[in-house]
Amino acid sequence: VLVLAVATGVFCGAVTTSVADARDRAAERAIPADRMVRGGYVTAGTTARFAAVPGVTRVAPMAVEAGTTVRAGGASTGRVQVVVVDGAALADVGRRSRTGVHLPAVVAQARRAGPVRAVLSPDVAADLRLATGGAGEALVRGRPYDFTAGAVVADFPGGAGRFVVLPWQALAPDDAEWVLPNTFLIAGRADPAALRAVALAGEREAGRGAAAVPPTVLTREAYRQGLDRTGANDVLSVAYGVGALGGTALALLTVAFLVLGGAPGRARSLSRLRTMGLSPRQGRALLAYEVAPLLLLAVLVGGVVGVLLPMALGPALGLSLFTAGVPARVRVDPWLVAAVLGLVAVAVLVALAVENLANRRLRLGAVLRVGEG
Repeated sequence: VLVLAVATGVFCGAVTTSVADARDRAAERAIPADRMVRGGYVTAGTTARFAAVPGVTRVAPMAVEAGTTVRAGGASTGRVQVVVVDGAALADVGRRSRTGVHLPAVVAQARRAGPVRAVLSPDVAADLRLATGGAGEALVRGRPYDFTAGAVVADFPGGAGRFVVLPWQALAPDDAEWVLPNTFLIAGRADPAALRAVALAGEREAGRGAAAVPPTVLTREAYRQGLDRTGANDVLSVAYGVGALGGTALALLTVAFLVLGGAPGRARSLSRLRTMGLSPRQGRALLAYEVAPLLLLAVLVGGVVGVLLPMALGPALGLSLFTAGVPARVRVDPWLVAAVLGLVAVAVLVALAVENLANRRLRLGAVLRVGEG
């Protein structure tokens, strides 16, 4: 019963921690910076204006073309998001924002002769039948850009679904000047209203007096909190919270019943040992020595089972429904380990309290005579 109780509690704790970790990664993938500003195309000088906003420590401009067409040889595929980004600036923003995002090496490539090496999502590479080194063409603001497949990755910071990423700093000068940013990744705790005003001014300047798309400012913290506020999250929290608390309560009740079941026999033994000089403190230590190995064994076996269960059940749990589609990797939080060890200590205290209560009801001094009679 103790193994079942501990396994249930550890399983629920591991699932909750794994979901929280996956949500953190989902927020970092969707908004790989402290702030993200989206809107219409702005002038090239807008990047410097964002950098001058109080609280901004680094800016990475991006040009995002949604729903465009990419070609390679005789094949073509639509509904592709083409992203042009300064790789060095994006990597610096990620470090300063502490997002922990990983960028393929080709994103930081320097300018060289010939087409740039691009990063493709697996489905785009499959549609175009492009292996590494294959040549293709992507459209940005109606202008074709030649590229070769430099890397194929499942996800990219700021990219979603089907994408092709072109390193801005590696483009030829004429091509780089044609690209205008419409998305900015910003490191720093800048005021969203100030960022929105800069984006709006840049749009008006680019559109000669009119803003094409009202700019929006997104924060990674707000996105992450939004994942915790979904209706499905309430179900998840209640289910696994009740499971963890139920497992803890079951473990403590099991220890209490275990001590109560052996209380009469233990009382007779203590009565005999008291006549030989055993102190009350030593009597309590005997119970701790008896219960602790059982608890530690149950924690070890139950903990291993509780951690392995999410791995074994995997897809059957459907945890990606709670994590914006990001796979939930099983992760054990150090606090969970500390909580399990704390449960052992509390269980020992419960055993001592139950033992003391039982001895008072049995009147330890009379137990030996009653047992012998």
